[in-house]
Amino acid sequence: MRITDSDQHSLSASPDFTAHAGPSPDHANGHSNGFTTKPATNGSTNGLHHPKNGKAIAKVTLPGTNLYDDTPVNREEYVRLVIQSLRDVGYIESAATLEAESGFVMEAPEVADFRQCILDGSWTKAETALMRLGVTDEDALWDARFLINQQKYLELLEAKKTTQALHVLRNDLAPLDVDSDQLHTLSRHAVCFPLHVFALTLYSLMMCSEPDDLRQRAGWDGAAGYSRRQLLHSLQQYIPSSIMIPQRRISTLLNQAQAHQRQHCLYHNSPSDSSSFSLYTDHHCNKSAFPRITTTILEVHSNEVWNMEWSHDGLLLATASKDESAIIWRLSDADGNMRDKWGETGIRITDLAITPDFSRLVSVGMQHLPVAVVNEGITGREVQNGDAAAAGAAAAKASENKMIIYDLTTKLVESSIRLDGELTSVKISQDSRYALINHAPDEIHLWDLEAGRLARKYTGQRQGRYVIRSCFGGYDGNFVVSGSEDGNVYIWHRDTGVLLETLSGHGEGSVNSVAWNPINYRMFASCSDDHTIRIWEAPLELMIDEPLEPMSFVENRNGNGNSNGKGKTRQRWDADGVEI
Repeated sequence: MRITDSDQHSLSASPDFTAHAGPSPDHANGHSNGFTTKPATNGSTNGLHHPKNGKAIAKVTLPGTNLYDDTPVNREEYVRLVIQSLRDVGYIESAATLEAESGFVMEAPEVADFRQCILDGSWTKAETALMRLGVTDEDALWDARFLINQQKYLELLEAKKTTQALHVLRNDLAPLDVDSDQLHTLSRHAVCFPLHVFALTLYSLMMCSEPDDLRQRAGWDGAAGYSRRQLLHSLQQYIPSSIMIPQRRISTLLNQAQAHQRQHCLYHNSPSDSSSFSLYTDHHCNKSAFPRITTTILEVHSNEVWNMEWSHDGLLLATASKDESAIIWRLSDADGNMRDKWGETGIRITDLAITPDFSRLVSVGMQHLPVAVVNEGITGREVQNGDAAAAGAAAAKASENKMIIYDLTTKLVESSIRLDGELTSVKISQDSRYALINHAPDEIHLWDLEAGRLARKYTGQRQGRYVIRSCFGGYDGNFVVSGSEDGNVYIWHRDTGVLLETLSGHGEGSVNSVAWNPINYRMFASCSDDHTIRIWEAPLELMIDEPLEPMSFVENRNGNGNSNGKGKTRQRWDADGVEI
């Protein structure tokens, strides 16, 4: 969108209003949407003011249309986004200067008029302004009109203007003849009902004695809330983005760039804040800050340590051993109550996990199939107890390994997936989307629970004879960690499958389980057949600001509930198990 040459001679670096630092002034409805209340104009269509000091700004004419010769970025699009961003942060005069010098304006006055009509609640004017914004698709135009009239209808109910609300329902909404499927998808934050039940819904809302009750029942925050700004956001999809630029567009692009860099940073393990990301350089996490050395060895168990888990606050570590003892390090046992009980699942469960959003339960195990065995000359009959060889062959054919996903509320099976190989553990990502399943032989599978498909495989560790458990790790759950029958700990980048670390240090036997600390994202633990638990952290010199509190005591509960003693060692080890 360009400024005409006739307008260019009248432009000045100084608009005829005072620029204020900080966000743009608020509109009606309590929100500015990142723009000034009235569009800056010079009396024509370029959105700028007459000069105050009589000094015009010379328009800069550049060759070509791209921002740089070696990039496909369009110069006009880039400049308009910069102008929008300058206005968003309060640099109004700078934005006006850039418009004058570049010859591009952020938007036409019609766009600003439309936005202001929505924020002011001028619904009739908003519909008229909508027609001037390049919406050519008839269905899109009707959908946009429906959203505008729906907001109008709800605000009239909120203001207790029932007669006018009925008029809008009968004369503005009903004639649009929007079907129930469209109503469901038009807006996520407004009341959308099929038309044949709209009258009953209106009657229900009319019975609300207070506006708060109306807003709660409608799932809507009212005229003074964010509803009008949300309406603008919903209407954006029907208006060409080249005419009405989506709000805070540069911020959206920067967030996308940040997410891309985070995804491709193999050792990323920090929060996404201003201290870990900078626009001046590409994001990169230092490998030296990764937890890959042993800082503590816990030696109390007298036999193989099979499983372990951190408490949710990251202060407790529970371990279970072949010596028939369970140890909770640094805190005693707490009383527990039964929350729920499941019926028969149809499989011999080897492990299960509940998604953090409490929507699903994921279980893995083996299902025995009641089928007749045809093997080794045994035909049409069940295997007899005395025929051990036939029984073994029959058992192999009469069972299969499965992952079964349940709806946690209804307890109904969402999906049942047959998998080859023995399944020994399952962990769920913090966003409740992925399930991590140890799969013998020698694989770990990442399942996308939303799409119902295998997303990725991780290989390198050894698992064939024993139960090996894995887990997610890191600040964003972007690592996959597993024990192994070769005595090592393996760590992969979750999204790419790249093997990052193979950590040695445990003694002879398998590393049976690993657990990443849910609070201290630079710490995880591993347990092994060598009777020990190892705590892994970043090198000591990188933890000066985050000192480790010593694990000062342990409590051991055996089958009789008696204490079996206390003990620990704290040593410094490198990744090869050499004591420092």
